[in-house]
Amino acid sequence: MERTDSLSSVLRSLDQERASALLAYALYGANRFDLARGLGMNEWVADFTSRTALWQARTRGDQANAWEWAMDDGNSLVVDEELRALIREWNIEERFAPRCRQCRVVFERPKSARRPREYCSNACRQKAYRARWKAAGSGDIDRR
Repeated sequence: MERTDSLSSVLRSLDQERASALLAYALYGANRFDLARGLGMNEWVADFTSRTALWQARTRGDQANAWEWAMDDGNSLVVDEELRALIREWNIEERFAPRCRQCRVVFERPKSARRPREYCSNACRQKAYRARWKAAGSGDIDRR
């Protein structure tokens, strides 16, 4: 596990904002909109922040390959105790985990989806649709 220990040290050597963006991307597949929401910044700045973080993690001195070493099969990050502690310390899950737009429950997004899911289930998706339709019928929102 010394390889992921070096990843933790690389992440700690970055500023917290960049390291958080990098972890959010690796753990949750966060796009620039999710990053902007979690970091509290403009979506384009969040996108740039995540890209520079990845570049810095890949070129960080003697630990230049720590990021690639920490990737298990090229798609998922190996999370050890040191990395878990870092995730808890920086509240990564609370800020970046995808939440259902209807019930606000944290759910897991499939990595292979063409379009990111917005609801945890079809029931929540249907509830949201009915609420929008009801609001449109009462004149609360514009029916475009």
